[in-house]
Amino acid sequence: MNRRDFLKFVGVASSASVLSSCGVEKSTEKIIPLLYPAEEGYIPGEAMYKSATCSECPAGCGVSVKVVEFNPVKLEGLKNHPVNDGALCLRGQASLMRLYHPRRVRGPLRPKKGGLVLDKMSGDMLEPVTWEVAYQSITDALKAARDAGKSNVYLSGRTSGSLSALIDSFSRETGVERLPEYEAFSHANLRAAYRAVLGVSSLPSYKVANADFLLTVGADILETFMNPVSMGQQLQRARETNNLTWIHFEPHVSLTGFKASERKILPPGSEAYLLSFLLNYFVGNQLAQNNLPANVRESLPDAPIEEVVRQTGMSEDELNQLAQRMGAARNPLLIVGGVSTQQKNGYETALLGALVQWVTGMTGSTVDFSRAEDYSKVGNVNDLTAFAQRLENEQIGVAFVTRTDTLFRTVPAQTRLSENFAKAAFKVAFVDILDQNDKELVKSYSEMYDLILPLSHSLESWGDAEVQNGLVNITQPVIAQTIFDTRSEGDILLELSRLYRGAESAVAYADWLKTRWTNTYGEAALTAALQTGYYQRPAGAV
Repeated sequence: MNRRDFLKFVGVASSASVLSSCGVEKSTEKIIPLLYPAEEGYIPGEAMYKSATCSECPAGCGVSVKVVEFNPVKLEGLKNHPVNDGALCLRGQASLMRLYHPRRVRGPLRPKKGGLVLDKMSGDMLEPVTWEVAYQSITDALKAARDAGKSNVYLSGRTSGSLSALIDSFSRETGVERLPEYEAFSHANLRAAYRAVLGVSSLPSYKVANADFLLTVGADILETFMNPVSMGQQLQRARETNNLTWIHFEPHVSLTGFKASERKILPPGSEAYLLSFLLNYFVGNQLAQNNLPANVRESLPDAPIEEVVRQTGMSEDELNQLAQRMGAARNPLLIVGGVSTQQKNGYETALLGALVQWVTGMTGSTVDFSRAEDYSKVGNVNDLTAFAQRLENEQIGVAFVTRTDTLFRTVPAQTRLSENFAKAAFKVAFVDILDQNDKELVKSYSEMYDLILPLSHSLESWGDAEVQNGLVNITQPVIAQTIFDTRSEGDILLELSRLYRGAESAVAYADWLKTRWTNTYGEAALTAALQTGYYQRPAGAV
């Protein structure tokens, strides 16, 4: 065939292929063969969306997971979710990378026994073990500690929902003591103040979206205070619908302050004087919507106005104008927290804030305890100090530490927890990521723990979280199987409980959850919750 004939042939073939493709819809082309039948509704190459929960922090935002070829590729906020309503912070957006992180722990690890000097120099001080060996090691250590009269303890990050119930069950069956939970932002003084005023240890749901006047004192609501994503969404709605005025008081510069309508600077420690003035203003001018008991009124601090002016740096006119603006608002809201409640007189500041909320009628309206966040199991620095003392006295056998990655980086030095932790007889860490190229980090883990158990990512696991009273987020796997040889915390506890009791078989955590959900919510509500990603009881059903 000469060159001219070849070009003619190519032209005719190309035209025929174009004509033959006419009328074929691209979405109907299924050219990717599957070895196993795909789930119903699956179309090769097209995205599916599943509802899940972000587990990067305790806020409990709902997420929509974009899945392509059975692999999650993108996270977005879940539309109409009661907490975040479609929004998602940068940390939540990036949390998908934790699933694929190259430094995830891929199986159980333990320190090398009699490691060579060369191993220590290279940082190669951990060796893999099977799950069977890991489980048996823990079971033996639990029984040995029991026989020696030592206490076995379980220290976790803030936990709610079914996993919290399972930890309680595991603790009862194995004789393990569940310690108060550790949370870096525990709001300890704020919780203590609400307990003193209202008898509850929970944190309320602050209805920013309903407010037309917002006063924040130290609470960095767009950064670390409770749920910044929800706060940001509510602020936008309040500005659009209520013409919100927001005044923020703080002792230093913050992103929250720059976003407020008015930013005021208060010297550190003077917040209590400001709140005391507001409280006395409403009580003294007969503007209180709720009365205080006589003994409480008599014990209120009554600093002279000159002292309030000196401490706060505000003039008497500025103080009166602030009180008048709050009193004139239809739906005022005061939020006290952050640095203002984490200082020497933080408890007094939080207590005065709770009293102002009560006398102005905010409690029950813009300060909503029907959707409170349960912090009843979260401890404080005193609990960690007591734990460290027991460690120092060598009273601890097995110590489980889970979901507290920041524990030894954020715990105050005066607790002496870090220096005494090694005195526990057997230490178990539940982790997901460990940079084994970081020699110092590996060295610290090999010296600190006797066993390291890898946790599955939330997108690989079943679970739930009670974000607020009556609001339960559902977590379900979006991939067919775990990427590495990891386990969920629930599966680990169920298997350890089985071995300790000598039972024949353990139920899978997924089956345990589904039985609990069905008994709690009913079949129809559970089916709906798996689709929406959450279950919500009506407000007020406490």
